[in-house]
Amino acid sequence: MKYLSAPKLFSCFRHLSVVFTLLCFLIPTAVTGQVTTLSGWSDLYNGTSSPGNLTYTVSTGSDSHRLLVVGVATSRTTSGSRSVAVTYGGQTLIPVEGDMSSSIRQHTQLYYLDEIGLDAATSNTLAVSISGGTTRRNGVFAMVLDNVDQAN
Repeated sequence: MKYLSAPKLFSCFRHLSVVFTLLCFLIPTAVTGQVTTLSGWSDLYNGTSSPGNLTYTVSTGSDSHRLLVVGVATSRTTSGSRSVAVTYGGQTLIPVEGDMSSSIRQHTQLYYLDEIGLDAATSNTLAVSISGGTTRRNGVFAMVLDNVDQAN
């Protein structure tokens, strides 16, 4: 039985470690992407009544990883909660962060609709209904993002 000499054995390990290191750098362990803005924040409504039906066109982008984000800012003349309903093309947007149920004068809330909801939308009508107390001011803002992870 033949054995490798120590210098040859170390040389072999050195070559293997170089190859292994190169493979670690060349084979990606995770794929990441960058979220892009298709449409920046747009001021869709600013007034003293309930916004009602607004026209808002969502850009095509990748057409598979888009996210519509709507922000609602509203204030009452007295402290109390607000009730808000937001749909896009008949699809209900999901509320994420906000304080509409708090008993305060000024309220803000974010809503979103993912690609499945955007694909199911039957029009470009953004319907916003705000109620509860006497309105001092309402504002509706929207933006569209692309390359958004739809699962997490």
